[in-house]
Amino acid sequence: MTVSAGRIPCVFISSTCYDLSQIRHDIKDFLEQDLGYEAVLSEFESFPLDPSIGTVENCLRVVNERADLFVLVLGGRYGNITDNGKSVTNLEYIHARAKGIPIYIFVSKSILSILSVWKDNPDMDVSSVADSPRIFEFAEQVRSHDNVWVYPFEQAQDITKTLQTQFSYLFYDGLLHRKKLLSSGTGNAMKKIYGDALKIALEKPSAWEYLLFGELLQQGIDECYEIRLDYKNNINIGNKKVLKEIRDLVSWLENKITEILTLTEVLGKLFNEMLPIAFGPDGVEGSLDEIVYVADRTMSIYKTALDWALDFDAVSTEEEYEKIVSTARSISTNLIDDIENYAKLYNKKLAEALLLTADEENPIHIDLSWSLRSPIINEFIEEVTNLRRKLGI
Repeated sequence: MTVSAGRIPCVFISSTCYDLSQIRHDIKDFLEQDLGYEAVLSEFESFPLDPSIGTVENCLRVVNERADLFVLVLGGRYGNITDNGKSVTNLEYIHARAKGIPIYIFVSKSILSILSVWKDNPDMDVSSVADSPRIFEFAEQVRSHDNVWVYPFEQAQDITKTLQTQFSYLFYDGLLHRKKLLSSGTGNAMKKIYGDALKIALEKPSAWEYLLFGELLQQGIDECYEIRLDYKNNINIGNKKVLKEIRDLVSWLENKITEILTLTEVLGKLFNEMLPIAFGPDGVEGSLDEIVYVADRTMSIYKTALDWALDFDAVSTEEEYEKIVSTARSISTNLIDDIENYAKLYNKKLAEALLLTADEENPIHIDLSWSLRSPIINEFIEEVTNLRRKLGI
């Protein structure tokens, strides 16, 4: 993840445009003139447009790529519905939620005043305050289901006054995190982590060591999403490796098997020897540097295993030898699946354990050990042995 230094905060303003035009303009003036922030609104010429894609795609792209803060304003219009059944504003909100940035939501008092009545009578006529009942569905979604704080508003000043206060709180929180970061040192571990992992490392809640490791595992797997799809679909867009000579093929295959066995051996050492030391004994705080190290090396092995398997998709050999190439490729399956499944099970077990009540006299014990499967190479060895007999070696 690349973090830009020296950039002013970028605030994305999401709402329908025409009915809230003046309010959007007033918010923009406040953010830019009073606070010195960058305000991004789709109707202004400063909106960073990519002419190669459509309107909706541009809005979502800007949320994903530029937004640091997200302000959602819901008035009496739901907006045009896109192909997937949601309005552009709704989609922008979903992307902001997925990105994990601070979100501030303002809903017109006229909508909030009858929201509870609408919930009891969803078929009621709401045309006097809204163009569609879907605006009530949206408001209810963010307030009750997503559990995001909602501020009522009547005019732009209600929004700008609230934002000024809330941004001040956010700024203060940032100062506290900066102080914690500086007091914890500027070692490589802190430089490598971000998002929820960094928050855990700074705030150090109960069982922070285990929470941090689980978050780092999931982050690492998520970052390999595209290469995981390449692996799943046998796609390698690199240069083809031509191995027509059987001796060259056998030598290459044996080297590849040595590589995957080494990866498995190192992973076993990380989990069986180094991770328990990183977590520390009961009652003793774990080591941030070592936890990050083990997680980083685990994810490096995961990505290497994916790359290892993709190497086979670039091999060009004689048709009669394609089976052994396919057999060798499948050897990485255990290692890749074990890392993915362990991350899911680890975080599931940890979440369940943290819901229980524990104290010093009755601590909660959770088994987070991992029995790593060895690569299944018997079939491959048999194939290689047969090839060597043919070669007389």
